[in-house]
Amino acid sequence: MKKLIRSLLARFDAEITVHRRNPQQRRVEKELRRLESAPEFSILTSSVFGRPLHFASSRAFAHLYREVVERQTYRFEASGSPYIIDCGANVGIGTLYFKQLYPNAEVLCFEPDPIAFELLQKNIQSLGLSGVTSLQKAVWTENAQLKFDPDPSSTAGRINFESKGDMLVSAVPLRDFLTRPVDLLKIDIEGAETEVLESCKDRLFHVRNLFVEYHSYVGMPQTLHRLVAVLAEAGFRVYVENGGRHSPQPFIEWWTHKKMDLSLNIFAKREDQATQKKGVSAPTKLTVPTFSAQK
Repeated sequence: MKKLIRSLLARFDAEITVHRRNPQQRRVEKELRRLESAPEFSILTSSVFGRPLHFASSRAFAHLYREVVERQTYRFEASGSPYIIDCGANVGIGTLYFKQLYPNAEVLCFEPDPIAFELLQKNIQSLGLSGVTSLQKAVWTENAQLKFDPDPSSTAGRINFESKGDMLVSAVPLRDFLTRPVDLLKIDIEGAETEVLESCKDRLFHVRNLFVEYHSYVGMPQTLHRLVAVLAEAGFRVYVENGGRHSPQPFIEWWTHKKMDLSLNIFAKREDQATQKKGVSAPTKLTVPTFSAQK
């Protein structure tokens, strides 16, 4: 009974919070709840950004929207026209956020999954984004054709040398693109992150802010120590948070998701940026979803 009461109170508080928002925010929340409650893969488009946006999974899209747009996970400080490299751009939620945060930003996107890349292209066109270059490539340590395991939601496809499938994707070395100052390097490449960062560690001095999602797969060696070592040697200070399912009692039961037993969000900043600022207010919220891209 107590659990039921707490659940009802939490739901009531959530409803009150929604009604206190402005009409635009209420419309967005209503749309996200519709996407979250719909049967998986039953809804493939939404106008949450004010114009049609395409995706492969409504639930995955709603989750990404809450993380990237509402929470502003990737928010960073820059001036002028920042240069952003988005590795694992998926359908473009991060790219759309970057362009709303900094309309004059130059964004380079990499996405190897053919379905996700097609949706990324549609979304860039639908929202009329300029200053965005998208490549249907995986980032890797060298030019290669690599085995790739796609994911039905197009959010967790990955390079897999042990794959029994026949899909191959083109890969390019990330280091070839780290030849100029980069305001933000975002890496979410489902398990290839350690090898890729090790291969370009001598060029990370170009990067000011770096986000990488670390993935550990069941039965595969964990490489977190190697990844953190690369960042430390490159002069970064890191902040780490759980990026996946939380196991309340890991010694008793270690939860896994999509064959992953650990997922971490790692935010890396230069030492001169990482000093905690006292008295700084919470970041302001963007006026989403109405999207006004720079022409």
